[in-house]
Amino acid sequence: MKKIMMLGIAFSITGCVTLDPLPLYEASESTEVTIFRSGELQGSFSEVYVGWQEKYFFSLAPNEYTRVTVANGFTTFNVKADADKRSDLTIDVRQGRPICLMLEVNPENIVAVNWYVPGYSLRQIPCLSDSEKAQYQFAPQQMDIQK
Repeated sequence: MKKIMMLGIAFSITGCVTLDPLPLYEASESTEVTIFRSGELQGSFSEVYVGWQEKYFFSLAPNEYTRVTVANGFTTFNVKADADKRSDLTIDVRQGRPICLMLEVNPENIVAVNWYVPGYSLRQIPCLSDSEKAQYQFAPQQMDIQK
């Protein structure tokens, strides 16, 4: 009985993330967003999940990037790792306006206090040139596989 209780406590602490399938949007009502994950050594072994509107759709490894289609309008992007507090970034997504985000270790996070401070954060960045993108590996998502 004790083992079952401990297992239940472990699952509640780790905060496992469920991945949903990527939503499909009409081209006229959506915008492509490029999301990069930096390659810092701290946190490099953590799986980090990305999504929006409180649903998670994929994870990125260090030095990876992907492209996803997001509905136009104000969108709250979410990022978190297992056993981590969620971090949010709200952006006005508009068609014809390129959007690039960087997923990185939160500089305010201190090991062992990630229950109080998110371990990862997203920030909007200027979109990278092809030569800058070359240091990242492309991680296709559903939209790229379906094309």
